[in-house]
Amino acid sequence: MFYNSFLTKVNLQYLCYSVFGFFLYQSFAASYYFYARHIRFEKRRQKLIELQQIDKKENAEEKAEEKAEKKEKKQIKYEDKYLDQYEKMESCILSEDRLETLKKTILFENTPLGNLIMFYNHSRESFTYYSDNTIPYRFLEVASRHYAVQNNCKSVHVHMLTELSEAEKKMQEKKDKKQQQEKEQKERIEEEKKEGIKDSEVEKKSVFAKLKNYNTGSTKAPNTKTSKSGTNGRGPPQTNVKISAETDIIVKERANRYSYEGKLANFSFLQKVEKKLTNSRYEVSFSDFLKMQQTSY
Repeated sequence: MFYNSFLTKVNLQYLCYSVFGFFLYQSFAASYYFYARHIRFEKRRQKLIELQQIDKKENAEEKAEEKAEKKEKKQIKYEDKYLDQYEKMESCILSEDRLETLKKTILFENTPLGNLIMFYNHSRESFTYYSDNTIPYRFLEVASRHYAVQNNCKSVHVHMLTELSEAEKKMQEKKDKKQQQEKEQKERIEEEKKEGIKDSEVEKKSVFAKLKNYNTGSTKAPNTKTSKSGTNGRGPPQTNVKISAETDIIVKERANRYSYEGKLANFSFLQKVEKKLTNSRYEVSFSDFLKMQQTSY
């Protein structure tokens, strides 16, 4: 009886320990699970925060670049477009076939005064364009410069800035040469004046000597009246050096030519079929045809 009661107590105690251990294990496992889950969540959250920061940084850099590009676009005038690319290009000699193909290569340009279509016509040696509006020369220069950059044909285009600088240089050299000539002319006139004064003084002395000579016949005294031209009428001739106030006109030796062909609607995007030239060896006249008919019989 006592043994049975002891076994029941042991079993109950073991059962209690086992139940307690089970719940303890479950609680430990649950706490470990939640802890591990919390750690994973924190890691993911940190990664998301880092990615968000990277995205914000990239967006800020992109916005800064866009603002800088917008500022550059706002600062650059239309007349100054494509200058950097054009100046970096090297001028190369184009073959005749390449020059002929430029007629089939068109450019669609958006100018401040409207759109235009342009291509280079080698036979005319000019840039042909179509537009619905009147395009000034300075905008046509930009369009032709863009055409040269896009098609790598710098040799057919005349850089107006270079031509203007060369023309200004030549004009300045001509102006300096003219000033030098005027300076030399003034110096020569002053020397002639000095020589004229010396000659007049010598003549006066010689006149007095002749009056005291009684052996000579009656001679007429020279006219000693001073005239406007100089002392004793023997001074140097009057030379009025007039520097005409001419306006300096810059003349360019070369320039781009432009031919207006009409509005945009007049431009045909379809190429015309060129008629093939017949070979002279295969040309047959009517008399030759009759001879061929007679010989065939």
